[in-house]
Amino acid sequence: MFIETREKNHFATTARNTNLHFLKQIPKTHLEQQTKGKSACEDDSFQCGEKGICIPNYKDGSVRCKCDDGYGGKPCDAISCSQLFQDGHNSSGVFTINPDGGKAIQVLCDMKTDGGGWTVLQRRLDGSVDFYLGWESYKKGFGNLNSEFWLGNDYIHRLTVTDDVMLRVDLEDFDGNVTYAEYTTFKVADEADKYRLLIGGYGGTAGDSMIQHK
Repeated sequence: MFIETREKNHFATTARNTNLHFLKQIPKTHLEQQTKGKSACEDDSFQCGEKGICIPNYKDGSVRCKCDDGYGGKPCDAISCSQLFQDGHNSSGVFTINPDGGKAIQVLCDMKTDGGGWTVLQRRLDGSVDFYLGWESYKKGFGNLNSEFWLGNDYIHRLTVTDDVMLRVDLEDFDGNVTYAEYTTFKVADEADKYRLLIGGYGGTAGDSMIQHK
């Protein structure tokens, strides 16, 4: 078993390289977010970006963004790495996404693995980052998106709560043997529910190490 539960929501692995991804499968419809500001959308302090239209409310001075499908927030950021991939971004790297209209998130997008469009949740390569940390660290995330990191349980909850997603785990041992596991069902609850894991629909070559969580 390559990935194990340690304490409440810690993960440990005996593999050398471990990458956890998930793919947003069902794009959102238009997201309209109320924001305060001048009624004139020409105000430089308010921008919806290239993927949105600014709509003013002249009665109360508020404005909102009406975003294109697959975009949300202020400005209108892509809701997922999958959406960015569909829009032609085919190079992996760090991008800004907004899955639910809240605060935007910096994520690492993998545009190469298994068709591209994956958001990387965890990356372990060389042991340069300590993963034996406590609840608060796993809640907020730690590490560096350009090296080893855990994205953070709060962010993972936001990324999985609204739409159907897939989870993919890629493993490489010290002899260079590579295996993977995919799950067609993957959701993480919020902190009040102790980040309860819902997972199922296994396929792959690594074996189902998540069977104890079903």
